[in-house]
Amino acid sequence: MNEASRVALLMSVCYAVALFHRTAFQGIEADVRGEFGLSASRSADLSAMFFWAYFAVMIPVGLLTDAIGARRAAILGSLVTAVGAWLFGQAHSAGELALARVCIAIGSAAAFVGLMRYVALAFPDRKATYSGRGILMGNVGAIASGVPLAWILAQVSWRSVWLALALTSVALAAGLRFAAPWGERGGATSHGRAPLAELRALATSPYVYLGIAIQAGLAGAYYAFGNLIGPRWLAE
Repeated sequence: MNEASRVALLMSVCYAVALFHRTAFQGIEADVRGEFGLSASRSADLSAMFFWAYFAVMIPVGLLTDAIGARRAAILGSLVTAVGAWLFGQAHSAGELALARVCIAIGSAAAFVGLMRYVALAFPDRKATYSGRGILMGNVGAIASGVPLAWILAQVSWRSVWLALALTSVALAAGLRFAAPWGERGGATSHGRAPLAELRALATSPYVYLGIAIQAGLAGAYYAFGNLIGPRWLAE
């Protein structure tokens, strides 16, 4: 396996961790509600915090990735995810849990954007292959938040799981740093454009709003129902 493939593989694992975080809260919701005395609606808000933050930072994370390079963005994202997972595992209040979810969402956005950007840079002739592998590994992470997580929770507490996830993200950041030398193939390339100019270009592009409308109408409606409306409905 060459250097670029190693970096892409590690970024794919980062994305798998991101999707695990995105869906794993449902597996520990009952424990968190009981420990913190949360109502169903408050728990739903905590779950949805990830998706609101993820939505809010996606474009800024994209601008950052273009500015500093895909690999650096992924390393930074892994470290932010580690901070969020550690805070979640050590939380003593609902506010700390919410802050942790926001940090994890920011890091998760960097994992996805960094992976897609790196694949485009390092494998211009095999983008479909490497992006497909990354998405496949991401789905493995989401699957792991189901039965595998339930089995783990039968052995250890949810706090221990999230502290282990924090260590995993730190290890991934270190692996990305030393997996290959810096350079275009290492994923450190940036295009050198001014971020404000990029932001203006995005704000005036109809394609951006088309994508937002599609996501809000399909995936957004699904997550809104699953995380906001559904739990409140069942609580009544």
